[in-house]
Amino acid sequence: MLLLGDSLSWTTFGIAVGGAGFAALLLLVLVLVLLRRRSTHELEGMLRESTTRVEAMLSDLSGALDHAREETARSAQLGEIGSTIDLDEVLARTLEAAGGLVGVDGAMVVLDRADRSGSPLVATVGLSAEEADRARVEAQASGQLVANGDRLFAASAIDGLRRLVADTLEAYQRRMPWRRGMPREQLKGRVASGTDNRLFDGILADLSASSRVAEHRGLVSLAGFEPVLSDGDRRVREALLRTLEQAGMSPPSEQNLHQVATPRDDPEVVDRMLQTLIDDGLVIQTGPDLRFATSVLEHVRQRIVGMIQAGQEVTVATLRDGLQTSRRYALAVLEYLDATRITRRVGDRRVLGPNAGESLPPRR
Repeated sequence: MLLLGDSLSWTTFGIAVGGAGFAALLLLVLVLVLLRRRSTHELEGMLRESTTRVEAMLSDLSGALDHAREETARSAQLGEIGSTIDLDEVLARTLEAAGGLVGVDGAMVVLDRADRSGSPLVATVGLSAEEADRARVEAQASGQLVANGDRLFAASAIDGLRRLVADTLEAYQRRMPWRRGMPREQLKGRVASGTDNRLFDGILADLSASSRVAEHRGLVSLAGFEPVLSDGDRRVREALLRTLEQAGMSPPSEQNLHQVATPRDDPEVVDRMLQTLIDDGLVIQTGPDLRFATSVLEHVRQRIVGMIQAGQEVTVATLRDGLQTSRRYALAVLEYLDATRITRRVGDRRVLGPNAGESLPPRR
């Protein structure tokens, strides 16, 4: 909690302490009134309990006071730091330090603007504008600088990021050998969090072009990697897919799907195999506890597109009746088709969306 002002904070705390003291006094008076009605043993117990409660109350208030002081001091320090940072001074000191290194005759710092607008901020020491531009061209020609879009990066930094991507994927595949790959966004968060998307995308595109990594439906893996499934995993996976296909538009809950596994199976095998089916596009999850076989939803997609093209009205009610299913499932399917832009909602009915002609599962 940040305090707005010392005087107000300490006044408020004083009121709290006063209130605590008054509460303690009332508690003591109550104990004294009961002195005439209780035995000595009972009264001693009550006094001990009341004392403990008062001490705990005062301890809590003391802790709150210490916390308030720390927050006030921290707020003041951050405000002071924020008001004294001078970007020009930071750049100057950085360049001064770089220029002081042995064998360095000049240095250049290039900073992107926070809003990515306009030219980057450029500062140099020991270099004219022409020399800085020539140094950049020479560094690119020698491979010391690597272009990524309209930005330049040190080749060593790019190589380090490539190695980090490969190491991260290798560790993920050792930990989760049953999965086809690591989700792309999870990989980015692990190796390039806070960086421009263009840098990560460029690195991944380069690794894909050089056949070092492979991408499949939003999952990234080292080239040549294949999921490792035990015989029990395959049996459960096949049973899950068969169950969902047979269920049609009335899929079982996750709890019921867990009954596919036998007591000798790993308790988590159903969750893992459901994820592999989703990764491979054989199952589509439309909600936290709602999964359909992709073949079932593709049949429904074709039927809905055909109905709209024929001029028939498609609503939750008409789809529910036409598929002989519940409103919950009909609504879930239509919302999924809206989200994938196969359909578009207009009032209570659906019209065709820009992806109406694309079969399921959708491309990632």
